[in-house]
Amino acid sequence: RRTLRGARGVLRARRAGARSPVPVLHAPRVSFNGALTPLRSFATVSVPLAEMKRVRAQHPGATLNDVVLATTSGALRRWLAERGEQPSSSLLAGVPVSTDARDAKPRLGGNHVSNLFTTLATDVDDPAERVRRIGETTRDAKEIHHRLGASILLDWSQFAPPRPFAAAVRAYSWLHAASWHPAPFSVIVSNVPGPREPATIGGARLLDLYSVGPLVDGVGLNVTVWSYVDQMNFSLLACPDLLPDVHVLASYFPEALRELDLARPGATAPVRTAEADDDEHRGAQSSA
Repeated sequence: RRTLRGARGVLRARRAGARSPVPVLHAPRVSFNGALTPLRSFATVSVPLAEMKRVRAQHPGATLNDVVLATTSGALRRWLAERGEQPSSSLLAGVPVSTDARDAKPRLGGNHVSNLFTTLATDVDDPAERVRRIGETTRDAKEIHHRLGASILLDWSQFAPPRPFAAAVRAYSWLHAASWHPAPFSVIVSNVPGPREPATIGGARLLDLYSVGPLVDGVGLNVTVWSYVDQMNFSLLACPDLLPDVHVLASYFPEALRELDLARPGATAPVRTAEADDDEHRGAQSSA
């Protein structure tokens, strides 16, 4: 009954104009989508948090998470273009979101997370339009995600017999079956707000914070973003057999952010001056 109510709510939202990408159906295939191997590569890049907020203020209605997604989009656009494989439709991002209540008690077992799916607008050349498209689609995706129910897939998975399900997952991996069909989405992008003040561990000051979430079979790239004090740290985890030069992709992020800066020479746009320091998307990755 709850699933049917959620499905009816999604249909009503779509009839009212909400538009959200559908996994698999709207995800173009790119080179880092395929069956994973055991290997992993890691790269990081940091940008000033104040710069992210300054750029965000130039795009009316945009959130910090929209700027994170648009920055990721710009870096991926350049990486794909240099390899001559930029698809005609946009890449699709799977965005982990926490399903815990704000006052939930801490647990040792990690976070409860679900996923929403939004566009990265990699098919849009204009940076301002890219941010607008991402923000509009993400808001619709949140509405549809809320109507369907954040825990619906997890609740249905309780009915899967454990042993047959585990055997099926192992067989899927062993047969490299993720290469047989389109990926559910293109890339995982998670934005997690971190401490605004320097943290200490056993009296030692934590200088910086980098975190990665897991890859999903068929999706060979995870971009996890943590804000810490005055920095925004982008951490990229990849399967090198699908994406062999993750360090090159990471190096494109600062330029991708500058591309969104409408105040740079040659770019003109109305500037929004109001600040909203706490509008970061409350995404969360499961604890490794």
